[in-house]
Amino acid sequence: MKTRSVAPILFLALIGCFLLQPAYAQSGHEGGGLGVIITNPNAPGTKLFGTLTLYYTGGLNDDGLIYYFMRLQKGNSSYGFAGSFTGSWQDVEGTQAALTSEVASYVLPSIYGGASPPFELKGVSDEVIPTDETGPIFYMADITLAVKD
Repeated sequence: MKTRSVAPILFLALIGCFLLQPAYAQSGHEGGGLGVIITNPNAPGTKLFGTLTLYYTGGLNDDGLIYYFMRLQKGNSSYGFAGSFTGSWQDVEGTQAALTSEVASYVLPSIYGGASPPFELKGVSDEVIPTDETGPIFYMADITLAVKD
């Protein structure tokens, strides 16, 4: 099990560490700030490596569009995705659920050519968040998904 503290904005944005699947009992935790991010460093399956960027258009306490930009690599092939959903930095669970839904209904079916296989967030690293509170609110990280294909 892996535990570490992260800044509140990191966590709110780290909904990039979004990919929650209902396997909490087997999951490792990274967290801090306003909640807990669920990862499973031991998740079995094909590893997809990539980058996730979230860009938030609302204020910290307001609903707004959250844009995501994701690049994933499976074997020698790379895939790029972008989309948006409405959310609030303060609604961590809602944002995690929305991003998980996007991955399950759009991202993985595009890669696997059909229905979404089961997946878990295996890891998150190299996080980048802004330190200027007056600038844009965004988050970038390298992610690893474990897909049971």
